[in-house]
Amino acid sequence: VMGEQETYYRKILERYERGESFNQDSVQIPDSLAFRTLKNNRVVYGGGGIMPDFFVPADTSYYSGYFVQLARRGIVNAYVNDYLDRERERMVRQYQTFEAFDRQVTLADVPFEGLTAYAATFGIIPEEGDLDVSEKHIRTQIKALIASRLFGTGCFYRVINPVLPEFRKALEVMNGLL
Repeated sequence: VMGEQETYYRKILERYERGESFNQDSVQIPDSLAFRTLKNNRVVYGGGGIMPDFFVPADTSYYSGYFVQLARRGIVNAYVNDYLDRERERMVRQYQTFEAFDRQVTLADVPFEGLTAYAATFGIIPEEGDLDVSEKHIRTQIKALIASRLFGTGCFYRVINPVLPEFRKALEVMNGLL
């Protein structure tokens, strides 16, 4: 049912263009969809979507043209696979646990220069200012992907989550409940 898929994607684009990912005030929920829960008299909304209790705006502060090109073409993933084809045995010997890897490998240690050289072979070259905007996030992504390949998927999230605003907000909320 192609028409339904087109409608779905059009509505996502419209919400994005209205700024719903960035400003809570841009989210449009008709009052007619509001009702109160029986137990706590809490306002919730019908309509088939989910509005979170705590709004965290999308963080695009690390997006640059370079970052977007790397992401669109899967360059960071491909580079990490290529890197580990060469370095896996050494890294497994050097870091026998995720905890050792996470503690000993800093963002300065990840093979970022190798990534930029690899990306250049695909014609992806950072423009002036791109690395100022994106380098820290790309380095974190490289470390997370290496952790994932060496120690399992869960380790990707152990590296990447602490830098994500929505994760930090969730921790803040949960710590407030304890």
